[in-house]
Amino acid sequence: LALKDSPPGFDPTAAADAFGADDDADAGFVETEQY
Repeated sequence: LALKDSPPGFDPTAAADAFGADDDADAGFVETEQY
């Protein structure tokens, strides 16, 4: 992720939090599907 290319008003912290939440959900889903 290149923060220097972010559009004006972009909040990297909020985006990182949302992205992290998505990763957690995906990881849980994948783990569930494996069993």
